[in-house]
Amino acid sequence: MMSMEDVPLTVTDIRQFDYCPRVVYYTYVQPVERPVTYKMEHGLAAEEKVAALETRRTLQRYGLEEGQRLFDCRLQSGELALSGRADMLILTDRVVCPVEFKFTDDELTHNHRLQVTAYAMMAEDTYQVPAVFGFICRLTDSETWRVETTGTWRDQVRATLETTREMISAERFPPPPEQRGKCTDCEFRLFCGDV
Repeated sequence: MMSMEDVPLTVTDIRQFDYCPRVVYYTYVQPVERPVTYKMEHGLAAEEKVAALETRRTLQRYGLEEGQRLFDCRLQSGELALSGRADMLILTDRVVCPVEFKFTDDELTHNHRLQVTAYAMMAEDTYQVPAVFGFICRLTDSETWRVETTGTWRDQVRATLETTREMISAERFPPPPEQRGKCTDCEFRLFCGDV
């Protein structure tokens, strides 16, 4: 068995673990080939189009007057043993704000808040300016949510990292999600056998 310190994780792992821990289990403990779904492919294509449009827009939707947009930003934290790619960062002299684009009709979810907070924590370390909020933009209708990324949210990111590493280290198969509707479109559904 590997120790918890040996498990570098990604921000996607945090988001997936909060949604359904089995996704992370099938990534690290019992690796299976991850099928690419139509929704994944369509979401990536939509994000590329949005990045092209973003360069022509003002920052008004984010409540900012100025800032530099940085796209597809690779971030990492040695302290957290965490890495990931933020869709976009807005960098000013006073703040750095992660922005995630989501191709969905759903409302703002807990796991997406954790994702943006994790990016904020790493961006703050990288750029040495506060990252106290970020944004989630729904691509289907341009709805934009401002997400606080301090205090309790940072504690939840750390707790999720710890719990995820414990599961991986113990090689423990997690129970299915309480909301079984999540399993309907899951690319790992066929591997579970109990959903």
